[in-house]
Amino acid sequence: MSIKGCQCARNMEDKDAIQCFQCQLAFHQDCVGISKSAFKVISSVSNIKWYCDECMKLLPDVKSLNKAVRDSNDALNTKIDKIDESNNLLRSELEAIKSLIQRNVDGAERFDGTVLSTELCNLNNDLNKSFADAVRCEVTS
Repeated sequence: MSIKGCQCARNMEDKDAIQCFQCQLAFHQDCVGISKSAFKVISSVSNIKWYCDECMKLLPDVKSLNKAVRDSNDALNTKIDKIDESNNLLRSELEAIKSLIQRNVDGAERFDGTVLSTELCNLNNDLNKSFADAVRCEVTS
């Protein structure tokens, strides 16, 4: 079979070809000037990326694009962090408001009509006694 990407017309097994990481085209290792020992290393180590000559010409553009994407990612991550911080603050404030509302509801339930009426009567009686005591003090002085 003819290796797609390689300029020669020779047939060769896939095991004797190297694939460009960028364009995914395959080339004979000897056609692109890679020694057998270098080819063996490149083929056996998965995190080594090989680029053909055409893709190497584009690499500076890819690097600048990669930097732009990375910078944009950093800016987005900063914005996400600020949003998370705001969400956490809002969440804690909401919990505080819920707690205050619950305390008010609990307090309102305590003062149903009977309890409130009784407390107002007691307060009125205390006020009348205090007023009567104040008048008595003034009259006797």
